[in-house]
Amino acid sequence: MFNLPYIPTSTELVDRAFREGSRKARAKRSTKGPREIRIRKSEEARVKVIGRIIKADLRAIIRNFPSYEQLPEFYQRLLDIRIEKDRYKKSLGAIQWCANGIERIEGEALRKIRTSGDTKFAREFMGRSSSMLRQISDDLNELIEIRGTLREFPDIEEIPTLVIAGYPNAGKSTFMYNLTGSKVKIASYPFTTQRILIGHRKIKHQRYQIIDSPGLLDRSMEERNRIELQAILAISELADAILFLIDPTQEIEPQIHLLKEIKKSFKMMAGLLAENGFEFGDNGILIVNTCTVKTPTERKILKRLERLRGRKVIVTGCLPSAEPSITEKFPEFSFLGMNVEDIVNAVRAVENGDRFVRIKEGRCRLELPRRRENPLVGIIPIAQGCAGDCSFCITRLARGHLISYQRELILENIERVISEGVREIWLTAQDVGAYGIDIGENLPDLLRDICKIRGRFKVRVGMMNPSHVLEILDELTLAYKDEKIYKFLHIPVQSGDDKVLRDMNRRYTANDFRRIVSDFRRNFPEMTISTDVIVGFPTEDDKAFEKTVNLIEDVRPEVLNISRFWTRPGTRAEKLRALHGRITKYRSRIMNGIFRKIGLEGNRKWIGWEGRALVSEKGKRGGFCARNLAYKPIILHSDEDLLGRSVNVRVTDATHYDLRGEII
Repeated sequence: MFNLPYIPTSTELVDRAFREGSRKARAKRSTKGPREIRIRKSEEARVKVIGRIIKADLRAIIRNFPSYEQLPEFYQRLLDIRIEKDRYKKSLGAIQWCANGIERIEGEALRKIRTSGDTKFAREFMGRSSSMLRQISDDLNELIEIRGTLREFPDIEEIPTLVIAGYPNAGKSTFMYNLTGSKVKIASYPFTTQRILIGHRKIKHQRYQIIDSPGLLDRSMEERNRIELQAILAISELADAILFLIDPTQEIEPQIHLLKEIKKSFKMMAGLLAENGFEFGDNGILIVNTCTVKTPTERKILKRLERLRGRKVIVTGCLPSAEPSITEKFPEFSFLGMNVEDIVNAVRAVENGDRFVRIKEGRCRLELPRRRENPLVGIIPIAQGCAGDCSFCITRLARGHLISYQRELILENIERVISEGVREIWLTAQDVGAYGIDIGENLPDLLRDICKIRGRFKVRVGMMNPSHVLEILDELTLAYKDEKIYKFLHIPVQSGDDKVLRDMNRRYTANDFRRIVSDFRRNFPEMTISTDVIVGFPTEDDKAFEKTVNLIEDVRPEVLNISRFWTRPGTRAEKLRALHGRITKYRSRIMNGIFRKIGLEGNRKWIGWEGRALVSEKGKRGGFCARNLAYKPIILHSDEDLLGRSVNVRVTDATHYDLRGEII
């Protein structure tokens, strides 16, 4: 669906820009003239070339990736399910922030070189630009992954569409293959189909679109996973008809119940009109359902509407929602947009000779409050990618370079969810520690203001990279002293070897990580430290891996996320000689074994502890999961409904992953 450009890693971008800058500088120095002038001009040229290459590459990414707000309604919702819009917008915004920053420091460096003649400012520029690119390294990697996901998005056509739905492993993909011949994955295990797949069938000169949707289970929306939500999206947004397959080898009753729920929850216009006594063809009203999936499709729809002037027409679908000005272009038509539930009112108004227009601003359904998977947990993003290239962006992306949300907005959202019964606030961003660097704010001040909000709630601070924590370390530890903040620190180290960290484009050393952990534990002895390591990076030799092992054994984190390195297509690491899979697997196994021992020993120290804990969720294997001051999971069993309650508990046992307790 999306033809997206190649995305370089930060290392590739630095190498190419600096290499070209050096080449240009050498060429300038070889010209005739006084030595001091040649050196100054060569360094000016170096700065200009480096700045031009970095800005051009970053702005090409922004220019070629679609703005979230410009995506058609269907693709916005699909992106939100598979990627999450905040993650998408945050990454694009970070790229624009870096491009703007490079432009600013390039201008500063050139002015200083010209006025002072000192070439040290060129070196300073190179250091600062390299540092800025390291800051967005994760964002570039994120976009590389997002690029692969976007390329998998289905190419939807504006033609009659049949959605095949049903339980997992009910035979939907087999039916799809037999009907269309499309290549689909068929297997005997459930959830084989993990995304929307498209096929086509031509019958009597009419081309039909057939959609194989992922399997659905008979459960509430809150319990549905991302695979199931894609099926819901296909049914609600694309289906002109639904073929529901029932598997007689599975339990029939829940499948019948699911079928009834789909009929009840996803009534389309035809069903609503039929239920209210309308029959097609009896009143001369034409309902034109539109889509803005493609620009050519949009043009076809507009031409069709031009031909319908003088007729009774109701325009529905995402075109009126995306382009509200269409209501002025066709003043004789009625417009419903995505508000399908009002189709009966619209038809009755047109029958009476009135015009019916109901178009919500922006994205209709997507802008409705999202259901929380856990009603006790409020997930609050504090940073977003909202700066963009004005050559294509029509939203706030084009009007500013904001990355962080304004503090007042964050506080308002937190107050709102607390009033709705939320007991646990999760502050999220790709790097929470970077909050405010673009708007003159900082995370410690935000935390202090959050803790001033009245109410009984706890705050879990999300992942923070060591490079940003170092800049606010003293203030951050002070802010953590408030009892509303869980004593939980997620700070990924990735490697214990400084050379590997440099190769990974991290902006800190192993000792920097040790210092942060030491400061937090000195202030909060019961602190939960969560960190991440990557084993098997191409430049990680045996000594480097040993340093990572030593670091983990020294720090003894309470939570350790271990990832085996895997090569991403198009990255610099792809050009490096990868370690044999056997080595990477062995190192992962070693690290897992070390942590299981560390985790168990650390959790056993909690046995006998007594104190308050907030019950925020049900246990995965029964019972309830409570969190104490250090965000340690404590599994409790009770016949009472404990959700949302703060209870006194005693820890009686421990595993390497969690604690077991009883209410006292």
